[in-house]
Amino acid sequence: MKQIYKCITDNVPLKIISLLASFVLWNIYVRTIFVEKTVHIPVYVYNAPDNITCDSPETIEITLSGKQSIMRTIEHKSMLLQVNAAHCTNPINWIPVTESDISMPHDIRMVHAYPSMITIRTQHITT
Repeated sequence: MKQIYKCITDNVPLKIISLLASFVLWNIYVRTIFVEKTVHIPVYVYNAPDNITCDSPETIEITLSGKQSIMRTIEHKSMLLQVNAAHCTNPINWIPVTESDISMPHDIRMVHAYPSMITIRTQHITT
């Protein structure tokens, strides 16, 4: 019994420093792990002329990549794909989904989007 007690009480400062060092190293490791997360985000069509209606998908699926510590805190409900309808001049328009069109934090990257191109159908309104 004395050996166990002595083993526990010997070098207490060294054991405390070792425990703190392992905690710090674990935190550094966890913060540098990159993870991927797939979310559905809404499609927002803007800048459409008054005499044109635009029909687009309601949502798209994107896969995001970033540090685990950041990915845990992101709110994917605040993200959306913004499509400028001023460029939609044909009845059927194929618009590529790019990272620059998605409102998301700068530390996060888009890995994949499904569909990679969305279809915007336009129709002239007659009054």
